[in-house]
Amino acid sequence: MSGIFYKGAFHENADLMCRQCKTPLYDSPKYDGIFLCFRCGGEFGIDGADETDGGDMPPVMVARHYGGVTINTALEYILEDDNETPRVFKNQIEAEAFLMSNGYSAEDLEHIYFVEADCPLLSAALKNGKISMADVSEELDYRDRSGGNKWNDFLYEYTTAELARLEQKGGGTGE
Repeated sequence: MSGIFYKGAFHENADLMCRQCKTPLYDSPKYDGIFLCFRCGGEFGIDGADETDGGDMPPVMVARHYGGVTINTALEYILEDDNETPRVFKNQIEAEAFLMSNGYSAEDLEHIYFVEADCPLLSAALKNGKISMADVSEELDYRDRSGGNKWNDFLYEYTTAELARLEQKGGGTGE
């Protein structure tokens, strides 16, 4: 399953694009047939969506419940060689191929989260001026100095990896 975490809930990618801002739509956890756009804040039925092709698949990180135990709420990610930064795959297909070449079965993949590496809501907040790159840098510095504690209320829900990727891109939204 591919999707993003937003406000503590996992939202699965609906394989549809928002007709207004051309970003991925996600299944609503409350209503069947309603799709959420985290960039423009819309809720749409199928009439507000366009179909996507495989080329629109976003980059993903691979996560599972800590220790592989599904009752654990914490997730652990496949890391880069530095053993600190979550590895980002080109898309879910590349991530699945990597896992299967490293001993995972198709059944094992059912218990894996493919977490989209781009964070459209964070990028939109930056674009709309709700936060600045200075806010992102200050938050990353604080987390580094305090052993991972979080400070900025608006940035609290974002992982350190998401903020670091945004800082590396210089605040670009990828558009």
